Amino acid sequence: MQIVSSSDVIGAEIQDVDLSQPLDAADFACIEAAFNERAVICVPGQRLSEPQLIAFARRFGEVERIFLSQYAHPRYPEIMYVSNIKENGHDIGHADAGRVWHTDMSYTARPPRATLLYALEVPIENGVALGETHYASAAHAYDSLDEEEKRQIAGLRAVHQVAGRRAQTGTGQHDQALRREQPAVVHPIVRTHPHTGRKCLYVSKGECEAIEGMARD
Repeated sequence: MQIVSSSDVIGAEIQDVDLSQPLDAADFACIEAAFNERAVICVPGQRLSEPQLIAFARRFGEVERIFLSQYAHPRYPEIMYVSNIKENGHDIGHADAGRVWHTDMSYTARPPRATLLYALEVPIENGVALGETHYASAAHAYDSLDEEEKRQIAGLRAVHQVAGRRAQTGTGQHDQALRREQPAVVHPIVRTHPHTGRKCLYVSKGECEAIEGMARD
């Protein structure tokens, strides 16, 4: 197994490993360390069954089930489909996932540690993969603030709501009724990564609605 770090502040590719096979403790420790340090890891060339994908996810912790259950795998509800394919006029998966900057499931009281994205069918045009997902480092964003800015946001808390700014952007309107049923939660604007100790900005345009004690604008 080889770990090749990106030249950017986040990202690494893990090569020469087969996730369909059980990983020993030492190999998983290397993968976990790379994830903690680089925040985003890519493991190309995998061929995984649903149970194998779930088993790998469980190495990182308890697997969550999202409230949008209509997009869940019919036999493995831990897996949610992300797709723009329609059958009988209905989306078979969450078609607008990733339209807004967000941290996955920040609208929950205990957000999950990680998200696994396993690509089954990727659209290709002129040899180029489409629908790419972009990532940003919340830790690097915090580090880039000057000391006065860090002082100003210390102790502040933001309100996260899954309906959030999607109501304003117009995305996911057919799911809005379900989104509005989910209660709002409050998280610190600055969180500390439990494994690296780095401070991270925990705000995003997608699901943060307000900051406690401050005017909405």
